[in-house]
Amino acid sequence: MINVLLLITVTLFFGKVAVKLGLSEVIGQLLASIVLGMSFLNVVHSTHLVHVLSEIGIW
Repeated sequence: MINVLLLITVTLFFGKVAVKLGLSEVIGQLLASIVLGMSFLNVVHSTHLVHVLSEIGIW
C-alpha cells in the first residue's frame, strides 16, 4: 500500500513539474513511473494491487 501512495505522490509531483516546464502533465507522469518502476530505481514492485490499479487505469 505504501508503494502505491508513493507512486501517486511522486507521479503528481512529476506531472506538476512537467507543466511548469511547458510539457504535458502526462509526460511527467510517465517519467515518474519509469523512474520509480522496474526500469530505473525499482522502488515500486509489481504487486497484485499495482496490477489491478493499472488495469483500471487502462479502461
